[in-house]
Amino acid sequence: RRVINDVLTLSRLKSNMFTITPMPGRPIDVVNNTIKMFSTKSAIEEIEIEALQDYSYHNADIDYVLLDPPRLTQVLINMISNAIKFTSSQPTRRISIVYGAQKYRPPRIRTIFGDLDWIGAQDTERVNLALGTPDSGSEKLYLYFCVQDTGRGMTKEEQEKLFQRFSQARPKTDIAYGGSGLGLYICRQLSEKQGGGVGCASRSGEGSVFGFYIQTTTVKFTDLSAEQKLADPAPKAKPVNSRPNLPQRSSSAPPDPKPNNFHILLVEDNLVNQKILANQLRKAKCTVIVANHGEEALNILEGSDCWQSRSDDAEAEKIDLLLMDWEMPVMDGLTCTRKIRELENQGQITRRLDIIGTTANVRQEQQDQAMEAGMDSVMSKPFTVGELLQRILCFAGRLRMLRPLVLSLVEH
Repeated sequence: RRVINDVLTLSRLKSNMFTITPMPGRPIDVVNNTIKMFSTKSAIEEIEIEALQDYSYHNADIDYVLLDPPRLTQVLINMISNAIKFTSSQPTRRISIVYGAQKYRPPRIRTIFGDLDWIGAQDTERVNLALGTPDSGSEKLYLYFCVQDTGRGMTKEEQEKLFQRFSQARPKTDIAYGGSGLGLYICRQLSEKQGGGVGCASRSGEGSVFGFYIQTTTVKFTDLSAEQKLADPAPKAKPVNSRPNLPQRSSSAPPDPKPNNFHILLVEDNLVNQKILANQLRKAKCTVIVANHGEEALNILEGSDCWQSRSDDAEAEKIDLLLMDWEMPVMDGLTCTRKIRELENQGQITRRLDIIGTTANVRQEQQDQAMEAGMDSVMSKPFTVGELLQRILCFAGRLRMLRPLVLSLVEH
């Protein structure tokens, strides 16, 4: 049946009979409803499927946006079905759907399997024509979705064959696993019709991350019809999980009132700021380690549990997140961040560390520099301790939910 549906969809795409019909909807509802469609299949295959909000979605305070729920669902179904196909025979069977949002077109997403680059990324002028001209008060937005699995993974050569018509990563895949070779190609076409794109990051023997993004706009509550307001007076929905024989867990962020038992490496050369921040974070039940500059931070990481030779050492210092000042002597924050990302790529640092940068330079150019260096977020000085704790909470919840899957958006 899937093969027949794929062929029919392809035929409609080729004849330009496939239209995008945006309407007010909530992305979280689409994700949750799609996961529920796989509840029986996941139980039979004993696969855990979970939906996880990236901190960016929570920070954007998203509720209703203009989207085409059936088309978004179709892309998610194809990617989740693909993940199930290659995960069902593995000893660890887990699929995570991570979704987030930002105001700018996402150039790429950083994953544990390497950077996920978009196919046809040079076409940066692609737009979702179905949205028309945004209403006053509406805001352009890009939603991105990643489906990560613990399947067999792929080589670079196999990844290059993806998202093409009647093409699969390996010969005889259709014999071993079934499928038409059209599912991912259709995902690409539907994403591009919505002003977005698709991509993949994978590592052979470990798993894969398939991602896509679409262009949309926010919807003001006053734009909704009376029927929609009456039909949906409930608070914002939360992500759902499909976990056979496992207790349900809410994945909405932030999960706790305080980031308890979170281990933070504070890299700050100003001793007054250093002392104040460290004390406030410790009052919030965080464990804080202090470094005076980037080089000292690298030395601390070398003795921590994220360093390859210390990963199994119960006595090694635990580190979850770095709070990194920008301008410091000996080694500045950007240089230190680049070095950390390099060590992660080399495998010397065994997991991806979240890095929040702090700077008095609030211009977009400086923030772009920070993101390009590998920082996950930037806070402009001065900021309150409450604001900092809220930002840390987003990462704390994400880290607890996503490890070993850690995704971060590389922003413009």
